[in-house]
Amino acid sequence: MNMRLSALWFCLSISCASLDSGEALQRALREGSRAQSVKTLSQEPRVLGAVSFTTELPPSSLRGADGIACRAGEAFIAEAAVNRIRRLTPDGSLSTIALPEKLEGPTHLAIDADGSLWVTATHGAELWKKTRDGRWSVEASNLPDLSGLVADQNEIYFSQCDLRGSVSRISTAQKQPRIIAQDLGCPGTPAVSRGALLVPLREVGEVWRIDSSNGQRVRLTQGLRSPVAIREMHDGQPGIIESGTGRILGLNSLHRESPARLLKQLDPGINDFAPCGDSTLVTNALWGSVERLRPFDAQPKALVPGGLLVPQGATLWGTSLLIADGLSVKRLHQGNLSLVAARGITPGFSSASGIIIGGDNAAYISSPEEGRLYRFDLSNPRVEEFSSGLDWPTSLARLWTGEVSVAETGSGQILKISSDGLWWPITYSLLSPLALTTDRERLLVTEPESGRIIALREGTALSSLSSE
Repeated sequence: MNMRLSALWFCLSISCASLDSGEALQRALREGSRAQSVKTLSQEPRVLGAVSFTTELPPSSLRGADGIACRAGEAFIAEAAVNRIRRLTPDGSLSTIALPEKLEGPTHLAIDADGSLWVTATHGAELWKKTRDGRWSVEASNLPDLSGLVADQNEIYFSQCDLRGSVSRISTAQKQPRIIAQDLGCPGTPAVSRGALLVPLREVGEVWRIDSSNGQRVRLTQGLRSPVAIREMHDGQPGIIESGTGRILGLNSLHRESPARLLKQLDPGINDFAPCGDSTLVTNALWGSVERLRPFDAQPKALVPGGLLVPQGATLWGTSLLIADGLSVKRLHQGNLSLVAARGITPGFSSASGIIIGGDNAAYISSPEEGRLYRFDLSNPRVEEFSSGLDWPTSLARLWTGEVSVAETGSGQILKISSDGLWWPITYSLLSPLALTTDRERLLVTEPESGRIIALREGTALSSLSSE
């Protein structure tokens, strides 16, 4: 996906960082992270004197587009990262649906025969329902690792990517969930076809047909790259989503094994789709976009254009700007924004908060919730662990010695990391240090909670350049 942009944004010389996106961001907010560094600003930025400010990297209207469902021409889109469900009307306008306070991490959506909206609350391990008259209720709980949801009339099927690797059924008549099949590894969102379930197995790259009455199984295809969901398209045929490749694939047979065929090639990061009238609406979790597919359109139409989701770190690389965007690293070059590495696409990639280019011309990224730093070669993005055991690492800086420095926001330390990944503190007892940059042989760090900018030099006392 390329987007026409005009120039660079505000943060070029400093590797800005904040809490991570997606499930990691939601988890940090829920558990009360020690790094209370994220504040939401609703007003426009103010400038002084001759300084001008332009927004050159517009965000997406959606902070990650996860599950989608459609009812009477309107689409509902889940945003687990910001704990939100949006309503999308045919003209492309978005509105927010009020959620119960205890509903955490809406991810997968489905509409039953009565028009009720079903929601997997992945962080709360619950299955919720919202009736057409607006009443919310918890229909099932203690459901760890929910990984898919589909409705067939008034029967609801949900997948769990836990130790059992199961697909279960619940209905308005039978409140207690019943396991249909288990020992599936990591099943994604299934489809219902003629009394059977079509279940994608994400880890092994296969699709199985499972009889919902007796659990008998037949493998229908294999050799797929992490199929995350199977949905019925607007023409009634099932389509398989390969998120990492951006492909929607079709099955040649629902009764015996055969190779899958390509139905549509889209951008990597597609996550779910739903038939909506004469169209199929497709969400992309990496770009926060919704596209419309119709048989008579040569190209998909963007109903909700994609963009940046949660840009947290930025660094210059030649004439390009690399941006750590939560679930991905994106590159701004000559006015175009493109994908460099991403979860589900790049082997080993999980998330990105801070980012720098090291002395070896490789990119280094921080993953706060994992407590790790990763390294990858920009010419061949394959992520390798560089250092671990850190307490909420956020911003990164390249020292004058060529080594990497990281703000350990959770513990209040600034660490130096050698080329073999070993680390030791430069200083400690800071108050949630956040952004780092270098000035000759000094390291500058911000303390958002105290309002200070601190200068560090090894072997000397701290000095405050700015304070409240």
